[in-house]
Amino acid sequence: MTIHKTLSVLAMATMSAMGCMESAPGDLDDVRQPLPQGGSYLNGQGIYSMMSHEYGLAQTSDGWHLLGVKNGTNQVFAVFKLTAQGQPDQDAQTVIQTAVQGSSQFDVYNVDAQNYGQTNVYVTLRNRATNQVVTKSGDALEGLILKVTFPAGGPAGVFSMRLHKPAGLTGDSSLKGYSIDYWNDGSPSQVSNYCTVTNGVAEPVVFVPGTNTHPLTASRTADTSFVDMSCASGGIVACMLWGYKPWANGAAGPDLHQACVQMKRAAYCGDVPYTEEGHTIYVGDNLSPRLNNASGNTREAYWGVHGALCLDSRRDTSVTFSGCTTALPSCATVPSGWLLRNDF
Repeated sequence: MTIHKTLSVLAMATMSAMGCMESAPGDLDDVRQPLPQGGSYLNGQGIYSMMSHEYGLAQTSDGWHLLGVKNGTNQVFAVFKLTAQGQPDQDAQTVIQTAVQGSSQFDVYNVDAQNYGQTNVYVTLRNRATNQVVTKSGDALEGLILKVTFPAGGPAGVFSMRLHKPAGLTGDSSLKGYSIDYWNDGSPSQVSNYCTVTNGVAEPVVFVPGTNTHPLTASRTADTSFVDMSCASGGIVACMLWGYKPWANGAAGPDLHQACVQMKRAAYCGDVPYTEEGHTIYVGDNLSPRLNNASGNTREAYWGVHGALCLDSRRDTSVTFSGCTTALPSCATVPSGWLLRNDF
């Protein structure tokens, strides 16, 4: 079995995916230009990355994928999911038993991306030679390698995931992005980037704390011990750059973020996307005051956490859409409880 061509040290991949390390000019799923009080953005189908398969430590596009890490007691697990449309999910985790930096080897005790500022990673380690417990962050993470193995049935061998020092994302320097590359220790010369966009340019990885996001449906499970890893072009991070951070906007923050991920990828039924990259959408929200309040020529939908609440027109009719199990009404009457709406 082979590893998919790009990896994210702790990200995932499936049919429906999601500094100043910036995305390359011309990326279709552009997240470089957040527009406060604006709202004209490019859409995309991915949850964790721009495309459904362009990220992460993945067996194949429909095999085991690394979603993130989960903290235990002085122990960190790599969390994997096996997801196929129409099939029951399979979940597994493996212990990250070793970290290496230079000539030093460590036990991995904790990965924290919340208590020192969201997306700002602190890694706690025990030096095996001195028994000293240290916490590394910022520039001190440069060259830190985490050793990860797949669950049973996945690719054999140990995979090395090497972190580099963080930088603020273009558009919002409060969000930290990390360049990550990886290789199978059996083929150490074959190094790949954790996140790679379609033109082959690497993009940063963002550690998102406290929420485990499903790679097909974007449904979220709150888990304070979990840290998601997402590529900058995917819906999870793009929506944060658009202003809808899960920890911002008061109590509505988590739901606004999830609704945004559904909207960005035209997931009308709250499952798979019904668009290709590159369509401009005009976003408005129900905040007071509004963060985005843009208008286009044609209303598409109003959105909630589980997808569209109503649907008028589709931004991309080249993608077949046979409707949701429960038919969506038109938007002639604005639905109650809406969080976001968009035009094109």
